[in-house]
Amino acid sequence: MPTSTSVVKSAKALYLFGVVGICLLGLPAVAQDLKEFTDPSKAFQLNFNSVFELMPPSSPNVALSLRHRANGYPTFNIIRESCSPALLEKGPAEQAERLASEYRHVGLTDTLIRENSSQTFDGNKAFAALLSYHNQGKAYLSAVMRILVADQCLVTTFIDEESSFETNRYLLAQLQNGLKILNTQAPEEKSSSSAATSIGTYFFGSLVVLFAAFCLLRRRRNIPS
Repeated sequence: MPTSTSVVKSAKALYLFGVVGICLLGLPAVAQDLKEFTDPSKAFQLNFNSVFELMPPSSPNVALSLRHRANGYPTFNIIRESCSPALLEKGPAEQAERLASEYRHVGLTDTLIRENSSQTFDGNKAFAALLSYHNQGKAYLSAVMRILVADQCLVTTFIDEESSFETNRYLLAQLQNGLKILNTQAPEEKSSSSAATSIGTYFFGSLVVLFAAFCLLRRRRNIPS
């Protein structure tokens, strides 16, 4: 016959397994099938969750465009832009204000800066910011990262409705963990004036196109404003 000690140990083990099972059931389904995308210019590679689908690039500067299959949001884009290493030498607050200004110029006039920081991504200098804005009565958050890669920058944008951003933040973490920088050659020197002009032209133009696609997606989903 089992002793009282063995019965207690068995009960504790069953309780522990039960707690672990309940905790696992409460976690997002992160163990999804992964898909792989390699940039044709060999600048980066991305492994992404199959809950996302690839969309046709909306402009030549958009290297990658993803959207959630079921809900349309969140979306994830990677934009190529010409930039100088000097850009990422600026303070994160200055870079964030410049970024917010670009959003305001495409019609998101109430854009605010929630967070900003200088970072290192995959061994490359990077800058990250979290912006908030409203569009057609809906509140959105945009997590942006600018990464210096060789003689260009890769700008990633993860956009979601503010009400579901925290729930879907794990998808952002998956995308960032799945992004691998391939081209790590030393950047070429450029004049600061020409680099600044290129940055403004490429990123502003890409934002205009992405904003147009953003509005089209909202209309297709028939979201009430």
